[in-house]
Amino acid sequence: MQMIIKGLRIRSKSGISRILRHLTNGDDNESVAFLRGTAADIQDMHKDSIAKGATYSVRHWIIAPHEMMDRPQMRHVLGMLAEEFIFDARRAVVVEHRKKRATEDATDVHWHVLVGEVDPETGRVLKSSFDRVVHEVVARASEYAFGHRFVLGKHTKSVIKGLRKRNLACIADRLENAFSSTIALPAEAFTHAQHQEKKRLGHNLPDLRHEIKDIVARAQSGDDLSRLISALGMVVRQGDKPETWIVADAVDGVLIGALHRLAGARKSEVSALMMAAQRTNAPPEPKNSADPTRMVVPTPQQIETAKPQRAGHDQTASDASILLADLQAMEASATEILKTPVPAFSPSPAMRSTKKAIREQVSELSNSRNLRWDLAEELWNAPSVRWWCYPLGIGRRRQRRIADLEQRIDVADGRIREIAARISAQESRLLSEEKAAKTLFIEKIREVNRKHRLATETLTLVPIARSIIRETPEVTAMGKDNVLGLAKTRLVADFNSQLPSVESPGMRL
Repeated sequence: MQMIIKGLRIRSKSGISRILRHLTNGDDNESVAFLRGTAADIQDMHKDSIAKGATYSVRHWIIAPHEMMDRPQMRHVLGMLAEEFIFDARRAVVVEHRKKRATEDATDVHWHVLVGEVDPETGRVLKSSFDRVVHEVVARASEYAFGHRFVLGKHTKSVIKGLRKRNLACIADRLENAFSSTIALPAEAFTHAQHQEKKRLGHNLPDLRHEIKDIVARAQSGDDLSRLISALGMVVRQGDKPETWIVADAVDGVLIGALHRLAGARKSEVSALMMAAQRTNAPPEPKNSADPTRMVVPTPQQIETAKPQRAGHDQTASDASILLADLQAMEASATEILKTPVPAFSPSPAMRSTKKAIREQVSELSNSRNLRWDLAEELWNAPSVRWWCYPLGIGRRRQRRIADLEQRIDVADGRIREIAARISAQESRLLSEEKAAKTLFIEKIREVNRKHRLATETLTLVPIARSIIRETPEVTAMGKDNVLGLAKTRLVADFNSQLPSVESPGMRL
């Protein structure tokens, strides 16, 4: 996932009642806040465009970051949009929405920015050329500025050219190096209009896409995939275009979207999966594998060495039965060891404590930055002090108000620097704790792998040792370790006999 910036142009004849309902709707969002402007300002934008006879009335941007972003950072994005599309950022209406995203690791906040398509003072219409490329330019530049991870977009090649044109070669180089080996460009899974249309029909496309992506990753065949998707109340059928499969509602047959786009996969891969026969879970029999029941006959020297010094058939039978019982216990123990799963890495208590402290500090940092945003907005909107304010007795009062806001902003800046320094120190501490925890984890993995390797060797040698005891019971006098040594010798000999013989060129006549 990446920072998503989408731009929509609202037509003058379509009205703005629907977008106003969406912006002010608290049912779909945990919280709604107008950070700048009001709904009345959006209505004025619409009226100005109608008065000018413009085709479009309002430009609507959606800024949805994947990683956490605060209001001052959003103001930075707004400033870049204003510079690219040539409008005054002060006349933009900014609305903040909080809602849970379809993916668990995505932040829960996004912003709506609305600007009139027509400037009421100059009558100039907003720039719209190559707007999708410009959106990606702003998104990639913002990701670089905020330290977010780069993610490949659909117009990456054009974005790199655009960054260089804007004298941002450092960002272009980083982006080009990050995706120098990537060829395929991801297509948009669904448009904003499709999202809203399906939402009105009762389908949440982001959640549905997340579930279908997981189903395609788990499905073993086309029948398996269709069965899993049918559990969601959907059906999969072949589309009109070649190698295209679509997902539709099982009740009314309404088209949801193309399967490969919803799954975020290549069309050829999805088509191959749908056409594949049901796979069997049984693994194929390995060819030319050594038969553990076919053993090499011991040499006369081994048998002679294995003969006990004491006589008596009963004693030999007793030794054999004891040794077989020991081998059975070894086999059972090795089987239990192989059932032991390889441990997964889990953070240590110290790491959990430090991560919790970092989360609390990050939350406090976000609140402090939001407070600074509010103070800066209040200072921006504070009435200026003019010469005529002093005769009226309001000049000093306005001066004190501005000075108070400036002082509170300075305090907020100091608080932000203090919290950022604490976060940096805790992150360094977390790195040290993580390094120590991973060192211990590697030792555990090595120990488990060593035990698994010994257990696998034991399970391979025990059947061969049993066969040797049945063939020559006298070898029991040698003891368990020597019998297992004979089994290993026989296993190596049997393996070597399976290898194809290679004739040396020098031996040819």
